[in-house]
Amino acid sequence: MEYAGSGVVTRQGQITVPKKVRKTLGIEIGTVLEFYFNDEMMMVRQRSSPPETFTMIADNARKRFKARGITKKDVEEEIKASRRR
Repeated sequence: MEYAGSGVVTRQGQITVPKKVRKTLGIEIGTVLEFYFNDEMMMVRQRSSPPETFTMIADNARKRFKARGITKKDVEEEIKASRRR
């Protein structure tokens, strides 16, 4: 993880995202950010649109299937078998 600057929280709870982060991630006015935290750390990430999220999930599944030797034909056959049940 790389240090990218800091921001100050205003009285209204607003924070400035450092320019380096905005430029690198393409964050513009109106971009929705999601905040996650635990006892030690806070993470901010840009919200993905549903199609981007689906594409990311599908790409990860393809990689895992390929690593395990599962082919497109195997998946299609499993879907057909499931529909018959």
